[in-house]
Amino acid sequence: MSNHQLLFQPFSQTTDLDKGADILITDLRSKLFLDGSPISDQQIQFTAKLPAWLKLDESTAKIYESAPADTMAQDVPIRAKDQYGDYAQYSLHLAFRSDVIAAEIGQLNATIGDDFSYVIPSQVFA
Repeated sequence: MSNHQLLFQPFSQTTDLDKGADILITDLRSKLFLDGSPISDQQIQFTAKLPAWLKLDESTAKIYESAPADTMAQDVPIRAKDQYGDYAQYSLHLAFRSDVIAAEIGQLNATIGDDFSYVIPSQVFA
């Protein structure tokens, strides 16, 4: 650990995708800052815990590939390391649109001990 500050701004992202769609995330480097300034290429190393079907180009920080048709939501932790040994974490959430659900229901409130009933509006279904 050094006297430098390495961080992502923002530190997370949710990307909505269609199942089977091509994924291309190219803006990670622009979200990474060292001591409040954009980081240069020679100062950084990226690693990520990716599902087997997803790829990371460590030199460009580009994440890419085609999502399998049967894939579910994925959380992809990405880690950056600077030349001083500092680390920054980024959380990429890949959300895949459902073939069944077309819209969100929204917030529902239930009270413990009380009966609860809710009719899902037909517009929610695809």
